[in-house]
Amino acid sequence: LLHYELARLHGRESAAMPIEQFEASVIGNPEHIMKINGRTYTISMLDYYIQYAYCSRYVNFEDIHIFVELGAGSGKQIEVLKKLHPNICFLVFDIPPQLYVLEQYLSAIFPDDVVSYQETRDMNRFSHAKNGKIYIFGNWKFPILEDLKVDLFWSAQSFPGMEPDVVANYLTYVNRAAHAIFIFGNMGGKKLAPKMGERGVLEQTKLEDYKRGLCDFDLIDMSPVVLPVCEQSHASYSFWKKGLFNG
Repeated sequence: LLHYELARLHGRESAAMPIEQFEASVIGNPEHIMKINGRTYTISMLDYYIQYAYCSRYVNFEDIHIFVELGAGSGKQIEVLKKLHPNICFLVFDIPPQLYVLEQYLSAIFPDDVVSYQETRDMNRFSHAKNGKIYIFGNWKFPILEDLKVDLFWSAQSFPGMEPDVVANYLTYVNRAAHAIFIFGNMGGKKLAPKMGERGVLEQTKLEDYKRGLCDFDLIDMSPVVLPVCEQSHASYSFWKKGLFNG
């Protein structure tokens, strides 16, 4: 119950929707299921709620029309946000085969609202954002953001595993399109690989790289991640907003 109480406290201290207003799906037989006041939660889902509550200090999710996430994993962050704010339009980018897992999971929960990769793979422009829809894109379609106004860009634990030049390429589009940004990761960089082909990165992506890539943004806050069960050593939540004279 400690994890649940911590998540509930985070929600109460921000402008987040109360944690009591949603529950977790049990699709895929997740671990660490708990029942509290007749609602189902999991440890991982509580972590995703805490990330949402953190961002709710700096942005009103009721004002968000277009939300973009890079590296969405199975889509559990989208699940939390859509259950609490069903009118947001989500654009979700990832690599194969994660795209398949992502689409299958979200389609099982929101069968009428997922726009399949089969429908988006030939898109070169995106001009029909519909409220409540979840659009699944391959990461190579990221340049589609060029013509969009993105209210909130989200990256949780995806950038630290990339080399700085790869991150810089993504941030080129984010810097132009986004109004606000949430980044979760180790700002000191992921562990260096002993040599090419082994676990880790050849060059670390650090806070200076984010600041360079997000030159039109101000870093509003950066806070260490503190959770009852946390494997994210030295990880931080950070929130960025476009500067006053940059849109």
